Amino acid sequence: MPSAASRQIASATNPRYAGLDLYMKTGWVAADKEREGASKTLEYAFDDWTFIVMAAEQSRKTLP
Repeated sequence: MPSAASRQIASATNPRYAGLDLYMKTGWVAADKEREGASKTLEYAFDDWTFIVMAAEQSRKTLP
């Protein structure tokens, strides 16, 4: 069974998501390229933050 981290990475890099390629290149989704650019930017940024929090928690649990 894949780990939570590997599933999260697979989801966060899925090319089906509109504007994700722009977000991965620039860190934001331009409104002139994607109708919901601001909303997508916030969504992808939140996903990035949750991944960082999860990774930090996992490393804290594995440290002595």
